[in-house]
Amino acid sequence: MPRHREVGARFLFWNRYLQLSKEELEKAAVQSWYAVHAYDNEKLIGTGRVISDGVIHACICGVMVHPSYQKQGIGAEIIRRLYKTHLTT
Repeated sequence: MPRHREVGARFLFWNRYLQLSKEELEKAAVQSWYAVHAYDNEKLIGTGRVISDGVIHACICGVMVHPSYQKQGIGAEIIRRLYKTHLTT
């Protein structure tokens, strides 16, 4: 698994309820239509993805920002980039 996915899995607090394995989280990410990751140097601090059938439906999901980096506009920028790049084409 790429290092950024392992680091990201540690701050996905919602996974306490889903209890997905690292392999399942990786599969979900890889099968996404598109993903955006935010870093502070080498540290993954935010992520978001688009899932789509490629024709009609697309959904922004999995948007999260590490708690230490929240309230700084990072989540809004992730959503803006996902929307601008992939949902307006």
